[in-house]
Amino acid sequence: MKRCQAGCGGARALDDAHALLAECYGTLGALAKDRDSWADQADDRARDAVDLVTAWRERYMAALQEADTLLGHDDAHTEWRERWAGLWPDAPNQEST
Repeated sequence: MKRCQAGCGGARALDDAHALLAECYGTLGALAKDRDSWADQADDRARDAVDLVTAWRERYMAALQEADTLLGHDDAHTEWRERWAGLWPDAPNQEST
């Protein structure tokens, strides 16, 4: 890439300039390909993290419900929802009658 800054000259200036541009664009293309690959890997890792957090959330919610049931509450799901549902605004809202 140093040659890009110095420029080209002489009898074969046009051929040298084309070769230099090809080298520069090849380097830029390789860098863009690496950048795209890294972005894809980051997306995959983010999706894996979301899946992991979702799975742990489901297990945690089930454990809380089980704890309420073991403590002998009459309506464990309703009591659990009232106590903890604020932590998960997208949790299903099933009103008991």
